[in-house]
Amino acid sequence: DDVVGLVQDLGRCGFRTHQRGHARCRRGCLHDAVPCRSWHSRHVYRRRKYRASGAQPAVWGRRCHCEFAAGSRLRSKDGVVGLEDAGRLRSELRAFLRVEGDPAVPSLDLVSSDPEDGFTRQRVHLVVDGDTIPAFVAVPTGDGPFPGVVAFHQHAGQRHLGKTEVFGLVGDPLQAFAPPLARAGFVVLAPDSVAFEDRRPGGPGTDPRADDWDQHYNAMAYRLVGGETLMARVLEDAMAAVSALLSRPDVARDAVGAVGHSYGGNTTLFLMAVDERVRFGCASGAVGSYRRKILDGTGVE
Repeated sequence: DDVVGLVQDLGRCGFRTHQRGHARCRRGCLHDAVPCRSWHSRHVYRRRKYRASGAQPAVWGRRCHCEFAAGSRLRSKDGVVGLEDAGRLRSELRAFLRVEGDPAVPSLDLVSSDPEDGFTRQRVHLVVDGDTIPAFVAVPTGDGPFPGVVAFHQHAGQRHLGKTEVFGLVGDPLQAFAPPLARAGFVVLAPDSVAFEDRRPGGPGTDPRADDWDQHYNAMAYRLVGGETLMARVLEDAMAAVSALLSRPDVARDAVGAVGHSYGGNTTLFLMAVDERVRFGCASGAVGSYRRKILDGTGVE
């Protein structure tokens, strides 16, 4: 409920990111980050005050050191600082990740459509350069255009679950972001990531398989052998999902965002950094840099 409520507020006000500990959105809301009280604390309390709505949700994220303290700035390896240099930082990150070129615009093939309480659930295929990305789309009842959000599924060692869990049809009910967001007036697109659910080499389905872990590992390792990364492919697919939302006449072009938990939260964080079309985002359980994870011996997804 906290994540869904935060996405609703961010979608309405268009907040994008922090600068020097705070930022103002188009509606004048103040969003600020409060540093943890202990230098060695592993949690940062982030408080966002919404002057327009009066709501005060709180979100906690794992992070060592006070990197969200007031006065902190974005800094690249060559000394570029501040959001005024966001374009250069974005280009630098895209080059490092090898996410290059313009975002692909996929064709959107409707497979089936089913009515739900307050929205219609569509099964679609996003086709990009001959590759198919299975996804669900939730279309709110009523007249658009609506804000849109791409909802990325978690990992949890369950590669047999993807978009279907986001829509609450299987898995953990707490991961079912799509239905409440759709009932709140968002068009929600939930794609399967590489080697999850219907994108497993063994074919579609939500049944766990003995080789699920191996196939996900291979999806990374085979790309490394060819000088590529799985992260680049995940982000290219995420950017294609944003393009798919923006191509819909029922989606407002200036109000498209992203949401995800864990693996999906990590995708959301990177997507916001490399794709300026993403106007708002909410990442749950994924606050942490690669440097921090390596120092802590934490797994890198």
